[in-house]
Amino acid sequence: MLRDLAKGALGERVFLLGNEAIARGAMEGGVQIAAAYPGTPSTEILETLAQASKHLGLYVEWSTNEKVALEVALGGSICGLRAMASMKHVGVNVAHDSLMTAGYIGARGGLVLVSADDVQAWSSQNEQDNRFIAEQAYIPVLEPSDIQEAKDWTADAFELSEKFEQVFMLRTVTRINHARGDVTLGKLPKERRQGVFRKDPTWLTNVPTTARKNRPLMIQRFRKISQAVNRLPYNRLELVDEAKLGVIACGLSYAYALESIKWLNLDGKVSILKVGTTHPLPTELVKRLLDSVPEVLVVEELEPFVELHVKAIAG
Repeated sequence: MLRDLAKGALGERVFLLGNEAIARGAMEGGVQIAAAYPGTPSTEILETLAQASKHLGLYVEWSTNEKVALEVALGGSICGLRAMASMKHVGVNVAHDSLMTAGYIGARGGLVLVSADDVQAWSSQNEQDNRFIAEQAYIPVLEPSDIQEAKDWTADAFELSEKFEQVFMLRTVTRINHARGDVTLGKLPKERRQGVFRKDPTWLTNVPTTARKNRPLMIQRFRKISQAVNRLPYNRLELVDEAKLGVIACGLSYAYALESIKWLNLDGKVSILKVGTTHPLPTELVKRLLDSVPEVLVVEELEPFVELHVKAIAG
């Protein structure tokens, strides 16, 4: 039985499914439009938002497919409303065509894509890592490491999307979506925006002339994000004097890494870089860690995405 989280009070501590936490984070982030196509491990996100919609005045829909879900959310963002599309990892394949153009268009209202990646293929035909799709589309990625972060970072993703005028991806894995944990609730916004559509073919109609103009703007937005991530709180470097090993860990793998360090009695002996923005990486923090230790271990799921970029920075 999913909770109706529209009534949860500021500071209240509740025991939530990861997908419920993501839905509550969207509510706290001021989402007004949410669309999805059902698929494990993402389904409960929209189910929870659907329960809350009558109390918060949200527009929530089960779309015909993931492509339509993303386009509904993009339409809301273009009108200045905060919007979210959620889907499992293979659903992003269905939305891929629209996603590539969404990167060129950017965001007016905060726009968040939740990609629930199914590591170990518990309910899927493959284990694809959608960080590579995000890289292709110039879309930054946030990867929470626990249920509290899943809520908090979802809310933050709307703010970041508006600030940098770009789509943001929240990349989760099954053991975040379908795990449970204690979560402290934040404040729900009281004011609702009024969406306004402004016809602008020079921005929205991506025929070749428009696309050629929008691409450098997209790259410029991404460069600003790349500079900012070194100062964002989602990335944290803990240097240990005379450490021989450095660990770079992201998402749920950060929790695995901390547990392993404890079991191996390496507390206080290992320098750790927690990466919350896996695309783009916090280059300055990575360099500081590389300069401080002779050896670095990268811990991540699923493909060596962060490892490849760390090697490039080291090179």
